[in-house]
Amino acid sequence: MTVLTNCVDGPATEFALGAVRLVDLLARHWSEDAPAADPAPFCGRWANLWGVVDVVRAGNRLLALSTDATDPAAHPKVFDVLDAHTLRVREDGGFGCFAETWTRGRRSDGTPTLRGSSGVTMVPLDRFAP
Repeated sequence: MTVLTNCVDGPATEFALGAVRLVDLLARHWSEDAPAADPAPFCGRWANLWGVVDVVRAGNRLLALSTDATDPAAHPKVFDVLDAHTLRVREDGGFGCFAETWTRGRRSDGTPTLRGSSGVTMVPLDRFAP
């Protein structure tokens, strides 16, 4: 892997290490097990007033990564897909969310929603307006 920055003191090493950590995280949690429903509709960048969360696939398993963390791979939430609208936290990264459910829905205007940790509702980043 090669990482370039446009200044002599750019954090190329940190970016490279971060990329390797993310690849390692996905490999560690990769699952070929058939999920109860298609995980794709849950994937994307979800936003609320407190930040942005990336929900990504690791095979047929889903992970939530905090985009504002120094190391997004350090404390992921790992999900099982229960049905077309519900996820259950399998691993919570130590923040007390184990077995909590996240629910996919829609607002009256059609905006997709994802209700997650502690009942916080998120929308796709491109539909978010604080």
